[in-house]
Amino acid sequence: MDVELEVLRHFVRHAHARRFISAKRLKVATEHIAEIGRIIGGLIKRFKGSRP
Repeated sequence: MDVELEVLRHFVRHAHARRFISAKRLKVATEHIAEIGRIIGGLIKRFKGSRP
């Protein structure tokens, strides 16, 4: 999940650099991606010690 999130961050930055998205949309997307990262981090902490 972490790798896929980094790929998403890269694509968003690349889209902004190529002017496919505006600075405002970049800011919003970055905030959403950061929130997803916090959620994933919480899930990893939550399930780190448990076994299926």
